[in-house]
Amino acid sequence: MDFGGNDKRRMEIIIHEISRLERILDEMLDFARPVKLNLEPASINNVMDACLEIMDARIRERGIAVTKLYRRRLPRILVDHEKIEQAIINVLLNAVEILPEGGNIEIVTKQLRGNGRAIQVEISDDGPGISSEDLPYVFDPFFSNKKRGTGLGLSNVNRIIEAHGGTGSVSLRKPHGTRVSLSIPIKEMT
Repeated sequence: MDFGGNDKRRMEIIIHEISRLERILDEMLDFARPVKLNLEPASINNVMDACLEIMDARIRERGIAVTKLYRRRLPRILVDHEKIEQAIINVLLNAVEILPEGGNIEIVTKQLRGNGRAIQVEISDDGPGISSEDLPYVFDPFFSNKKRGTGLGLSNVNRIIEAHGGTGSVSLRKPHGTRVSLSIPIKEMT
């Protein structure tokens, strides 16, 4: 059908709200299900690029600049590609939603050495940041300061990273902004 004027705008609102409800339902279902992994070797840099490709339209729509600081020749890690993408996209969505038009996102990949060899992904933004009082609770289920948030996005991110044997953290960035760090251990591939 061909809609015009107010009818077209109403249809756009309906489509937007259906998409929002689908995201909420997906978050609820992810929270309720145990995390089962289908591990395969992957390059974290390739995973990041796939996530950015998925988010490209939203990022461009908001005029957000993305800086990629990827470490070259990182070892491949065993991950569930779909679940890791879901976690990273959740973090990117948070950044895109909080940033004003023309904001910045910086993505760093690197290898952590020492006893716990791991690959780390840092996703930083120059948005308003999180209050220091709220920082300890960001991974708690149902914790959110968003008017329309479920509080399950970062909780699901943390569950996915922990299922991989990794850790997640959120810190404040100077002079303002937020940094989400996700570390996934390097395991021997058989």
